[in-house]
Amino acid sequence: MVHKPINKIAAGEYLDDVYMVTEPILRSTTNGDLYIAMFLSDKTGQLNARMWQATEAAYGLLPKPGFIRVQGRSELYKNNLQIVVNQFSIVKQDQVNIEDFLARTSKDVNKMFAEVQQILSKIKNPQVKKIVDAFLADKELMQKFCKARLL
Repeated sequence: MVHKPINKIAAGEYLDDVYMVTEPILRSTTNGDLYIAMFLSDKTGQLNARMWQATEAAYGLLPKPGFIRVQGRSELYKNNLQIVVNQFSIVKQDQVNIEDFLARTSKDVNKMFAEVQQILSKIKNPQVKKIVDAFLADKELMQKFCKARLL
């Protein structure tokens, strides 16, 4: 099955796909029923999601953060798109390509890194310059820095 990117989901669609789940919170409705509020995302964006008639056991299973296969639907709520999760299953991190779920820039990373180097080359304090130069000289660290993502 082809992945449905978050930014391509329209209201009224049935979903059966894998997304990154973050910030799940167990809450109760005004009449005392439990539900889970969470965010579902991939590299194209993030949407609010709700799982109604939830249980503490279901909440306890959710990775914080992690990956889940969602079965549910998309809907408009107060003019905002959200996903209603009917059921989910846990997906292990080694079963996904993490690059498919983390936002990244569309800009030229090498050009941006060259700009950072140019700015840092103007440091006047010799002690600070020595530390910065040591970081910049560490090729492996700088490769990781240029590929860094926020979770």
